[in-house]
Amino acid sequence: MGKFDNKVAVVTGGSSGIGKAIALRFASEGAKVIIVGRKESALQEVAKMNDRISYVAGDITDTNVVKDIVKCLNEKFGGRLDILVNNAGWCPVQPITEITLADYDKAFNLDVRAVVDMVINTLPLIIKAKGNIINLSSVGATHPAVNLSMYVGAKAAIENFTKVWAMELAEYGVRVNAIAPIRAIGVSNFYPDRLADMCLFGRKVVPAVNQVEVNPLIQREYDQEVMNKYGVKIEAWAPFGEGRNNMFSNPTLKAIGDKYNKSVAQVILRWLIQRGVIVVCKSTHLERIQENFDVFDFELSEDDMKEIKALNTGDSLFFNHQDPNMVEWFDNMVKVRREQQDASSEKKNW
Repeated sequence: MGKFDNKVAVVTGGSSGIGKAIALRFASEGAKVIIVGRKESALQEVAKMNDRISYVAGDITDTNVVKDIVKCLNEKFGGRLDILVNNAGWCPVQPITEITLADYDKAFNLDVRAVVDMVINTLPLIIKAKGNIINLSSVGATHPAVNLSMYVGAKAAIENFTKVWAMELAEYGVRVNAIAPIRAIGVSNFYPDRLADMCLFGRKVVPAVNQVEVNPLIQREYDQEVMNKYGVKIEAWAPFGEGRNNMFSNPTLKAIGDKYNKSVAQVILRWLIQRGVIVVCKSTHLERIQENFDVFDFELSEDDMKEIKALNTGDSLFFNHQDPNMVEWFDNMVKVRREQQDASSEKKNW
């Protein structure tokens, strides 16, 4: 018995990506699913994966295609529709200086008009089933980014349609929701208590990665234990500490490097890799970039790892993120960057 036995669903944009995954999941839980898309060959491939999946090929910006979907529902499933997933969408990536009205029309016809058309034409069936409408939105609807004005504008419209329709259709027993999917999020400088709070208390997305200062003088072993507990990867920024505290002439690191004919930087990178720490190291010099990659032909011994562990002081080489004055400085820096769109003249406060 599946949770969607005897239910009927329609998924637009169901031949690939998120739409395909939704359709396959619904079908695996017992639902009969109609997927919609423009490429019939791709639709056929998905339909072959589960015999509960059928399809309608066509462009849903064409009202005749929408009517074909309703006709299919009436003929195959007796006019039943429990779940409508409006997933199909298009995203032009261009600044407004390059956008044309043709781009606007294409984006809003598919991302907005087609959704409205689908809802209007299928609504009698959804009301009859006291069903569900699920609109795919985007985090861009509330967190816009440059070069995406057409897409985030369209998705903002979808979110507001969703809210209004949810109020209007509640009396009919119809639920309307929007989902803003993201692949993953990353966070930076989250101390163990803040990370645990984010992962535990009702948060829907656990970070994939937490970027923190990690180098031989601040090793973050406890932080890494907490991240491992919650399935978060640790990523090191400033793995060389920008050379502070004479990092590149540290006698322990130099002695270990001499054993393997490697530089101090290579020893540090190898130490981080063996600890399972993702490394971010920046250089504009070709020879250093090449050197940073050349760390997979040797391995630090257990004794080497112990010697490096003994270098840990636990103190940042830069600043304390828990200092209110430093937080205020960062806040001001972000505001200036947003206003000026230029970080070249920035003065570090550490």
